[in-house]
Amino acid sequence: MLGSDGDVTCRGTAAARGGGTSLELVFGDGAVLRWDAAATSPGVAPPVLADGQTAWVDYRQSVTVVCTFCGSYRTRLMEIRAGAGGALIWVGREGVGLPEVSADLVLELFGVAARAEPVCHETIAPGCWREVNRDVFEHVLLTTPEQRIPSARLSHLTTSLGEYDVFWTHSIEQGGGRRSDCFDGPDLAHDNAFAVNWTAPPAAP
Repeated sequence: MLGSDGDVTCRGTAAARGGGTSLELVFGDGAVLRWDAAATSPGVAPPVLADGQTAWVDYRQSVTVVCTFCGSYRTRLMEIRAGAGGALIWVGREGVGLPEVSADLVLELFGVAARAEPVCHETIAPGCWREVNRDVFEHVLLTTPEQRIPSARLSHLTTSLGEYDVFWTHSIEQGGGRRSDCFDGPDLAHDNAFAVNWTAPPAAP
């Protein structure tokens, strides 16, 4: 639920309450997921659900403690479907330990594959690590013509399955090695932030 600092799992049918940036998803046991459109910029809008409409929601938050005195980080994953086993209408995920979005999920969402292209490379020395190579990627949706999704910028895309607002960024850190005099820093990051809102069905032929 909104405001929880620990591990959370909410999975099942939920009813929409309100709408737009004031959307709440209310589960049968009273748990509520509340949208906070002001928390991110640029933000992907909430799913297009009418007040009282139901959807299948799978929300998971996990908290990983790095060490007792150097903090922790959260991983959040959410999928919203029109019904149990139905079409995906909203997907979101974020975290510093997430792999790239799977090819199966991309194909289910958009009906086509995508490729990643590196757009930024730097050498850094984060935390307890020696030189680390950090690469940031943007993505290209393999429609005809292809549609580029710039890293960490809100994009609007159209495929044979409909229209979407998309935010997608991914980075990888690799190489280096831990310094022998330092033991309390975090692991290397594999950042991933991905959010997709299905905004409209396919245009009529």
